[in-house]
This record gives sequence, structure tokens and C-alpha cells, in this order.
Amino acid sequence: MKSTDRVLVSVPTRTLAEYPGYDPFKFSPPGWCTFLADTNKEEWRTLPEWESNPIRREEIKDKIAARQFRDKEGGQTRNEHLERIAHLVVYGSPCPITLCVVPPRRAREVGIEPRWGMSDGFHRLAAAIYRQDEFIPCFLNGFYRDRLDEEDVAYIEQT
Repeated sequence: MKSTDRVLVSVPTRTLAEYPGYDPFKFSPPGWCTFLADTNKEEWRTLPEWESNPIRREEIKDKIAARQFRDKEGGQTRNEHLERIAHLVVYGSPCPITLCVVPPRRAREVGIEPRWGMSDGFHRLAAAIYRQDEFIPCFLNGFYRDRLDEEDVAYIEQT
């Protein structure tokens, strides 16, 4: 397997829902991320309509009852995001979400904390959390097997 290959796994939805910031019913979802090259840090900015305002299950329920769906990816307004999640709750998606791991050694190289980051799939994860799916299909991206040391492997296995 090459270092650029992605690995497809099933991840317990509850595990991701407990990860800080991933459950939109508990946390305000991030709006977008800006990488600050001069500091090697990421800055998350929240859209004003999400500020300290997590999604409420009733909002999704209302969208489903009204059959207000958005089958396109993305969205700019809170309403569009709610409609996208409602669509995915009802119709699902064959596409796995994508997580990118930054293991300890790589994190030190770029001056950030080791972590898992979601690079694709916030709406699909929100739908899976809403439906209380046991597992969600997930691509693991971002680590290079041939360059992992023991600390990196231990971090990936523990998390």
C-alpha cells in the first residue's frame, strides 16, 4: 500500500459525536478554516448564524416534515445547511466521510497538536448522528505508513 492510499473503515458514530466540535447538535459547526502560514496554525471562523447556536433536532425534524431538502453539497445559510442534513437523513449518501490524522511526530514538525480532523462529511455525520447510526463509513487520510514511528502508531491505535 502506498503512503497516498486512503483506508476505508467503519467508525462508531458515537465516537465521532463525542469528539470536540463534531456533533452539530452540541457544538456550533465551524464555518471555514484559514491556515495562517506565518504561525503554522489554523483559524476557524464561525458563520454569524451559527455563533453559539448548535443545530436543534427539531429544526431537522421540521425540515423533513415539510419535505424541504437540499441535494447539493455545501450551503451558505443556516437554512441551506439544515435542508442538506434533512436530505441526508432521509436519503443517505453512498460517500464515506473523510478524516485526516495528524500524528504526534508530524504535529511537532508543523507546530500543532496531534489530532483527527474531518476534511469532508460534516453534513453526512450530522445525519448519521441524527439517525443514531451505529457506524459511519470513513476514509482515513493523511498519514504515511512508511514514515510512522511507534509513537505515531500508538496515537492512531488509541484514538
